Amino acid sequence: MSCYSIDLRQRAVNAHINGKSKSQTCRDFQISRPTLDKWLSQFTEQGHLNPITKYQKGHSHIITDWESFTQFVQNTTFDTLK
Repeated sequence: MSCYSIDLRQRAVNAHINGKSKSQTCRDFQISRPTLDKWLSQFTEQGHLNPITKYQKGHSHIITDWESFTQFVQNTTFDTLK
């Protein structure tokens, strides 16, 4: 899924702020209502319309520091391995 340009986001939000209804704004800019609602919320809460970056893709990795984990395994005796 490609993201919308910041220019389009700004024009759509400004159109609604300047008096256009949400329905008309969505028709004019060919965007969905949830998309406009998300942009309006983001603009109100964060003050910008930049797309979200560096969001997590896929599952999270529980072990992030492999050196520490390797040391832990080597230095720990496990009763179940006897």
